[in-house]
Amino acid sequence: MRVYGKRRKTRDVPLNATVRALLAAYLPTLPPVGQRDFPPGKSGHTLTERALGYVVAKYARLAGVPDLSPHDLRHRSGYRMEKSTGR
Repeated sequence: MRVYGKRRKTRDVPLNATVRALLAAYLPTLPPVGQRDFPPGKSGHTLTERALGYVVAKYARLAGVPDLSPHDLRHRSGYRMEKSTGR
């Protein structure tokens, strides 16, 4: 998967077979207009970056994990992916 980041940087992120299969099943179910990474939930509104931060903070607090952010989760998942692929 090609990811576009800050200052027009791009990088390729490897996706394992499980993730590719899940995305292949999920992406056709999205509406053609207004596709989002985080589709509407109970409220019917799309989850914004700020709202995702609040959700992560809420469940981190309930789990007793201090100072956890979506960015921390991103780095942790990247670390785990790297370890599982043996790079």
